[in-house]
Amino acid sequence: EYSVIGKSCVGRDIPMLKIGRAKEYALFAGAFHSTEAITCTLLLKFAEELCQALENDDEFSGLNARRAFMGRGLMIVPLVNPDGLEITMHGAVSSGYLENSVRNISGGKYNKWNANARGVDINHNFPAGWNELKELELKSGITGPAMTRFGGYAPESEPETKALTELCRRNR
Repeated sequence: EYSVIGKSCVGRDIPMLKIGRAKEYALFAGAFHSTEAITCTLLLKFAEELCQALENDDEFSGLNARRAFMGRGLMIVPLVNPDGLEITMHGAVSSGYLENSVRNISGGKYNKWNANARGVDINHNFPAGWNELKELELKSGITGPAMTRFGGYAPESEPETKALTELCRRNR
């Protein structure tokens, strides 16, 4: 089952694939950082091969896929940070109304951009450990939007983070 769990800062879809029906789900998520785009591709390839095995009643990783998935479910969010990926590939012009900000933050060097379009590192924006990460950021001189490691001004301030945390709150 395909759905969209939220929108990025610039309004891009954050897609989710749901495989199986269960009371509880495992969650695989990728491309939190745009320099980790390969994780998106790997998760989509994984989903494709798993779905083929389920459809054909074949083995997957040495197990019968249908039997292994009885009563189990998996949610895959392959692209948590779609804006960051676009910025890395196409530069500031892909960041919509945040173009000038992205250009200023990056200094025109987009190949190491890891944050979302507002300059917030999604990995640093979750509530768990947010205060500790904020202390480390400050010790490193990170006080505002950056290409990486700025956790935002509050936990869950970013729509990408909010989409994932709400997905987890709605589903066991």
